[in-house]
Amino acid sequence: MKSPILWVILLFMWLFSLGWGTPSTASSVPAVNLETLRWADLPPIQQSDSYLVDTGLSQQAGYSLDKQIQAGDRLTDIFTLGDMAETGIANLSLIQIETLAQLNLQDIALSAISHFTKQSLGSLVEALPALKTLPLGEITPLADLVKSQVTEGIQDLLSQNIGALVGNSAIAQLPLSQIPNLQTFSVADIPTLAETPLKEFAGWQEIRLKDTPGLDQIPLADLGMLSPSAIATLDIVWGAAESQATFQPISGSTKVGFQYPCQQER
Repeated sequence: MKSPILWVILLFMWLFSLGWGTPSTASSVPAVNLETLRWADLPPIQQSDSYLVDTGLSQQAGYSLDKQIQAGDRLTDIFTLGDMAETGIANLSLIQIETLAQLNLQDIALSAISHFTKQSLGSLVEALPALKTLPLGEITPLADLVKSQVTEGIQDLLSQNIGALVGNSAIAQLPLSQIPNLQTFSVADIPTLAETPLKEFAGWQEIRLKDTPGLDQIPLADLGMLSPSAIATLDIVWGAAESQATFQPISGSTKVGFQYPCQQER
C-alpha cells in the first residue's frame, strides 16, 4: 500500500495560511524557499483532532495509521517513518542524516534514538548482524544491560559472542531501554548502528519523525519530498508594495528568470 500524501496537503494549507493568493503587503507574506524548507520550519497544528483509519488498511500497512493530533503538535509529532515510506526516508542511516542535517553524532545520546531504544537485545542483533560475532564484553552498553539483569555466571556471559547469547530467549528479550545510564552512551558505542538504514529495525514504521534526531533539520528537497522546480506561485500585483517577486513566481520567464519584479502600474 502506498503511503498517503497528507503531508503535501498540509504543506499547502500552511502556505495558504501565510496569505498566499490573498491581497497583502509585500512585508506581510514571507517568501518560502522550497529549496531549504525543512520539517522544523513548518508551524504547529492549531486544532486538536483525530483520524481513525479502517483496520484493514492498518493491517495492510503493518502498523496503525490512526492519528491523534493535539493543538500545538508539529507534523514531526504526527507523521511516522511508515507514513513517509514511499519517499525513501527510511532508507537513510544515521550517518547520512548526520551529513544532510549537519549534525555531530557524538553529541547525540543513545537514549534519544527511538529506533534503538525500542529494540530488545535480540531484535537489535537481527538489525545489526555484525554484532553476532563480537564478545558481549566488548560492547559496553549491552554488557551493562546483561549485568544489570543477570546475576549468575556473568563472567562467562561477557566472554561469549552476542550471537550465541541471544539464543537464550530470556537474554534476547532484554529491552535496550533498560540499559543503565543509557544517556551517557553515543551512537559510536554500538558497532554498525550509524551505518544501518532505519528500516532495518523492528517497528520502524511506528517511529515518529521527531524521534530520529536530525530528520527535522534536513531540507525536504534533499529528502526527495519536495521539488522546487515542480511548484510555482502565481503573482497577482495588488499594488506597488508587491512589486518584488515572491519565490519562483509564474510571472517570471525563462528569459528573465523566475525572480523578476513587476515594475508596471496596475
